[in-house]
Amino acid sequence: MSDRTLLVSVDSIRADHQKYLKRTDKFLDFEEKPVFATAPATYTSFQAIVGGQYASENPSLDVVAEQFDDYSIGITTNNFLSHTYGYDNGFDYFNSPKSSMTSGWKSKVGMMLNPGSRRHKIAVKTWSKMQELKSSVPYLSVARDFRDADSIIDEFDEKRENHSNWFAWLHFMEPHHPYNPPDSQVSRSKAKSMSRKVRSSSNTTDSEEDSVRSLYRDEVKLVDRKLERLWDMIPDDTRVVFCSDHGEYLGEGGYWGHGGDLTPTVLKVPLAYKGLNTVPSGDVVSLIDIPSILLGRSSYGKGKTDRSYAYATSDDSKAVLGTEGYVNKNGVFDYDGEEISNDELESKYENFSSSSSSRMDAGVEEDLRSLGYLE
Repeated sequence: MSDRTLLVSVDSIRADHQKYLKRTDKFLDFEEKPVFATAPATYTSFQAIVGGQYASENPSLDVVAEQFDDYSIGITTNNFLSHTYGYDNGFDYFNSPKSSMTSGWKSKVGMMLNPGSRRHKIAVKTWSKMQELKSSVPYLSVARDFRDADSIIDEFDEKRENHSNWFAWLHFMEPHHPYNPPDSQVSRSKAKSMSRKVRSSSNTTDSEEDSVRSLYRDEVKLVDRKLERLWDMIPDDTRVVFCSDHGEYLGEGGYWGHGGDLTPTVLKVPLAYKGLNTVPSGDVVSLIDIPSILLGRSSYGKGKTDRSYAYATSDDSKAVLGTEGYVNKNGVFDYDGEEISNDELESKYENFSSSSSSRMDAGVEEDLRSLGYLE
């Protein structure tokens, strides 16, 4: 009997855009219970998704691939999900992007600056402004900023060819910022420019912001179309888990992208699966439960398949999310954004400890200051 397990992760899909994943919905069963990320950024979120642990400054990842005896394949499209950070642990074959001088600088800054912090916001605005200017030069801006989904699927198909049994993890970047789908009604350079402008400037029009939201929606539809080939390719008895690593702000509270406060906008995500031995049975699901789900166990690491509350962290900020609402540093709210009173949520919040250590070291801070990014 063949034994195949596939984890598919997609960057930056918020839960309310699950409705645009129509092809995926035909192949997989979407979780109806609320599903939450443990962090608002890729590097920290995947410590939970493949490692079953909450965000740590210096993670020692026990990647779930190590628990599978079968041939294992890992293909990622994000610089953070690389051997540098231990994400290759347990894989027989692993491929991730090689940082160029520019992307390496960006990744280093992203690692050291806490998402949502003042310094992080300054760095994001500076980076986006640089890229916005770059996008105004057509011959420099025609390419995608990340590897196309089709090439990931092709590589996976090649690497699994001689193996009946396998575990695979594939990570796709669409719809990660900047949003510039190839079938957009505007040129790719214009789409990239608009997408970056809303992140780097407060001087944007309602029309520009609506256009960027439309571009994001089209990116979600694009990855769904691309994934249809993957769904058709794999054997029917393959166990499959599909998720996004975090949500995305599209102007809510003035935020764009996935910094900002720990709210359902950036934490609530889609999750779907088929052919599993164990599915979540609690009131909510956390992405930290995915290793448990993949392995068919009641628990793995900090994850479990029966939970009443989900937890999230971002540096010294934290959030707790349940069925009635959520609590973060700003108070307790229902999912309509109305402030409420909930003793159980408040108690869980007080008793959950998050890392308060900074991920910026003195050397990087000095470099940023010398370059004019910090005061």
